[in-house]
Amino acid sequence: MQDMDQLVQGIVAQLKQKEQVQQPPQKSQSQPKDGIQYPLREHCAQQLKAKSGKPYEQVTYEALIRGEVEKDDLKTHADTLRLQAEIAYRDGKKQFGDNLMRAAEMTAIPDEEVLEIYNLLRPNRTDKKTLLQAAEKVRRDYGANAIAALIESAAQVYEKRGIAKP
Repeated sequence: MQDMDQLVQGIVAQLKQKEQVQQPPQKSQSQPKDGIQYPLREHCAQQLKAKSGKPYEQVTYEALIRGEVEKDDLKTHADTLRLQAEIAYRDGKKQFGDNLMRAAEMTAIPDEEVLEIYNLLRPNRTDKKTLLQAAEKVRRDYGANAIAALIESAAQVYEKRGIAKP
Protein backbone atom coordinates (compact mmCIF):
# COMPACT_ATOMS: atom_id res chain seq x y z
CA MET A 1 0.00 0.00 0.00
CA GLN A 2 2.90 2.35 0.77
CA ASP A 3 4.20 1.83 -2.79
CA MET A 4 0.80 2.89 -4.16
CA ASP A 5 0.81 6.05 -2.01
CA GLN A 6 4.30 6.94 -3.23
CA LEU A 7 3.25 6.33 -6.83
CA VAL A 8 0.19 8.59 -6.46
CA GLN A 9 2.27 11.31 -4.76
CA GLY A 10 4.84 11.10 -7.57
CA ILE A 11 2.15 11.44 -10.25
CA VAL A 12 0.57 14.41 -8.44
CA ALA A 13 3.98 16.09 -8.17
CA GLN A 14 4.60 15.56 -11.92
CA LEU A 15 1.18 16.97 -12.81
CA LYS A 16 1.81 20.06 -10.70
CA GLN A 17 5.13 20.61 -12.46
CA LYS A 18 3.51 20.27 -15.88
CA GLU A 19 0.72 22.63 -14.85
CA GLN A 20 3.23 25.30 -13.90
CA VAL A 21 5.14 24.87 -17.17
CA GLN A 22 2.03 24.80 -19.38
CA GLN A 23 0.38 27.95 -18.05
CA PRO A 24 -0.57 30.12 -21.03
CA PRO A 25 1.27 33.41 -21.27
CA GLN A 26 -0.61 36.34 -19.83
CA LYS A 27 -2.14 38.64 -22.40
CA SER A 28 -0.50 41.97 -22.71
CA GLN A 29 -2.36 44.80 -21.07
CA SER A 30 -0.72 47.38 -23.31
CA GLN A 31 -2.89 49.51 -25.55
CA PRO A 32 -2.64 48.68 -29.28
CA LYS A 33 -1.16 51.48 -31.37
CA ASP A 34 -4.45 52.03 -33.19
CA GLY A 35 -6.32 52.23 -29.87
CA ILE A 36 -8.91 49.67 -30.94
CA GLN A 37 -9.30 46.66 -28.68
CA TYR A 38 -11.92 44.46 -27.09
CA PRO A 39 -14.30 45.00 -25.50
CA LEU A 40 -15.25 47.75 -27.91
CA ARG A 41 -17.82 49.30 -25.58
CA GLU A 42 -15.10 49.90 -23.00
CA HIS A 43 -12.38 51.13 -25.34
CA CYS A 44 -14.17 52.96 -28.15
CA ALA A 45 -17.87 53.26 -27.28
CA GLN A 46 -17.95 56.70 -28.92
CA GLN A 47 -17.29 55.03 -32.30
CA LEU A 48 -20.11 52.49 -31.94
CA LYS A 49 -23.55 53.01 -33.36
CA ALA A 50 -26.62 51.03 -34.26
CA LYS A 51 -27.54 50.23 -37.84
CA SER A 52 -29.95 53.17 -37.60
CA GLY A 53 -27.02 55.48 -36.86
CA LYS A 54 -28.09 56.06 -33.25
CA PRO A 55 -25.06 56.17 -30.92
CA TYR A 56 -24.54 52.94 -29.01
CA GLU A 57 -24.81 54.69 -25.65
CA GLN A 58 -28.36 55.86 -26.46
CA VAL A 59 -29.63 52.31 -26.97
CA THR A 60 -30.50 51.49 -23.38
CA TYR A 61 -33.11 49.51 -21.52
CA GLU A 62 -34.61 52.77 -20.30
CA ALA A 63 -34.86 54.08 -23.89
CA LEU A 64 -36.55 50.83 -24.88
CA ILE A 65 -39.12 51.19 -22.10
CA ARG A 66 -39.81 54.80 -23.20
CA GLY A 67 -40.41 53.56 -26.75
CA GLU A 68 -37.34 55.33 -28.14
CA VAL A 69 -35.71 52.21 -29.59
CA GLU A 70 -36.51 51.13 -33.14
CA LYS A 71 -35.82 47.79 -34.83
CA ASP A 72 -32.67 49.05 -36.56
CA ASP A 73 -31.38 50.39 -33.23
CA LEU A 74 -30.95 46.77 -32.18
CA LYS A 75 -28.91 45.80 -35.23
CA THR A 76 -25.16 46.14 -35.59
CA HIS A 77 -23.80 48.89 -37.81
CA ALA A 78 -21.37 47.88 -40.55
CA ASP A 79 -18.70 50.17 -39.06
CA THR A 80 -18.78 48.22 -35.79
CA LEU A 81 -18.21 44.98 -37.67
CA ARG A 82 -15.36 46.59 -39.60
CA LEU A 83 -13.74 47.67 -36.31
CA GLN A 84 -13.97 44.10 -35.09
CA ALA A 85 -12.47 42.90 -38.38
CA GLU A 86 -9.54 45.31 -37.93
CA ILE A 87 -8.83 43.76 -34.54
CA ALA A 88 -9.04 40.24 -35.97
CA TYR A 89 -6.67 41.08 -38.84
CA ARG A 90 -4.25 42.82 -36.49
CA ASP A 91 -4.26 39.74 -34.24
CA GLY A 92 -3.54 37.43 -37.19
CA LYS A 93 -7.06 35.97 -37.43
CA LYS A 94 -7.61 36.43 -41.15
CA GLN A 95 -10.56 34.04 -41.56
CA PHE A 96 -12.42 35.64 -38.67
CA GLY A 97 -11.65 39.09 -40.07
CA ASP A 98 -12.95 38.03 -43.49
CA ASN A 99 -16.15 36.71 -41.89
CA LEU A 100 -16.66 40.02 -40.09
CA MET A 101 -16.09 41.97 -43.32
CA ARG A 102 -18.73 39.84 -45.07
CA ALA A 103 -21.05 40.45 -42.12
CA ALA A 104 -20.46 44.19 -42.53
CA GLU A 105 -21.50 43.90 -46.19
CA MET A 106 -24.58 41.92 -45.21
CA THR A 107 -25.92 44.83 -43.15
CA ALA A 108 -26.78 46.58 -46.43
CA ILE A 109 -28.76 43.62 -47.75
CA PRO A 110 -32.41 43.36 -46.66
CA ASP A 111 -33.10 40.45 -44.30
CA GLU A 112 -35.41 38.75 -46.80
CA GLU A 113 -32.69 38.70 -49.44
CA VAL A 114 -30.14 37.37 -46.95
CA LEU A 115 -32.51 34.47 -46.25
CA GLU A 116 -33.00 33.88 -49.97
CA ILE A 117 -29.23 33.71 -50.46
CA TYR A 118 -28.92 31.38 -47.49
CA ASN A 119 -31.48 29.04 -49.03
CA LEU A 120 -29.74 29.17 -52.40
CA LEU A 121 -26.47 28.19 -50.74
CA ARG A 122 -27.90 25.01 -49.28
CA PRO A 123 -26.59 22.02 -51.26
CA ASN A 124 -28.83 20.67 -54.04
CA ARG A 125 -31.16 23.70 -53.87
CA THR A 126 -30.28 25.45 -57.09
CA ASP A 127 -28.01 25.46 -60.10
CA LYS A 128 -24.71 27.19 -60.73
CA LYS A 129 -26.29 29.83 -63.01
CA THR A 130 -28.74 30.93 -60.30
CA LEU A 131 -25.95 31.20 -57.74
CA LEU A 132 -23.87 33.30 -60.13
CA GLN A 133 -26.88 35.56 -60.76
CA ALA A 134 -27.32 36.00 -57.00
CA ALA A 135 -23.64 36.91 -56.71
CA GLU A 136 -23.97 39.51 -59.46
CA LYS A 137 -27.10 40.97 -57.83
CA VAL A 138 -25.48 41.54 -54.41
CA ARG A 139 -22.39 42.98 -56.08
CA ARG A 140 -24.42 45.33 -58.29
CA ASP A 141 -27.19 46.33 -55.86
CA TYR A 142 -25.29 46.46 -52.56
CA GLY A 143 -21.59 46.67 -53.44
CA ALA A 144 -21.14 43.40 -51.52
CA ASN A 145 -18.04 42.18 -53.32
CA ALA A 146 -16.88 39.78 -50.59
CA ILE A 147 -20.34 38.19 -50.35
CA ALA A 148 -20.47 37.91 -54.14
CA ALA A 149 -17.06 36.24 -54.20
CA LEU A 150 -18.22 33.75 -51.55
CA ILE A 151 -21.33 32.87 -53.57
CA GLU A 152 -19.25 32.51 -56.76
CA SER A 153 -16.83 30.24 -54.94
CA ALA A 154 -19.73 28.16 -53.62
CA ALA A 155 -21.12 27.85 -57.16
CA GLN A 156 -17.80 26.47 -58.39
CA VAL A 157 -17.44 24.05 -55.48
CA TYR A 158 -21.05 22.88 -55.71
CA GLU A 159 -20.65 22.16 -59.42
CA LYS A 160 -17.38 20.31 -58.85
CA ARG A 161 -18.82 18.19 -56.03
CA GLY A 162 -22.09 17.53 -57.84
CA ILE A 163 -24.26 19.27 -55.24
CA ALA A 164 -25.68 21.93 -57.58
CA LYS A 165 -28.78 21.16 -59.57
CA PRO A 166 -28.02 20.49 -63.25
